[in-house]
Amino acid sequence: MKISLLSSFKHDGDRHVLATALLADAEIIATLNLKHFRLQDTITWEVEAQHPDTFLVGLLEKNREEIKTIITRQASRLKNPPLSVQQLLVQLAKQVPQFSQIMLEEVFGGEG
Repeated sequence: MKISLLSSFKHDGDRHVLATALLADAEIIATLNLKHFRLQDTITWEVEAQHPDTFLVGLLEKNREEIKTIITRQASRLKNPPLSVQQLLVQLAKQVPQFSQIMLEEVFGGEG
């Protein structure tokens, strides 16, 4: 039912993003393109768009240790160039500054 209403979504170039979220039964779309996913544009489909920083901070609040493990694993897999956890978080801070700051200060407490 919800998928059939996609033709009414205003932003043709982003319709595939909304369709994917609906097929995955997602409640949140994490995107930098918030102007095309305003609440009034997505309320019909019961999907909320969030900035990736907001989304990751929310995940961090619910799953701190799991997120710490994921970030540590991600850093350990980077080979070209290799990055420490701290270096990875500094890179991520360009797009997700609040998440990166919390991870550096509160979760890793200077380690990494």
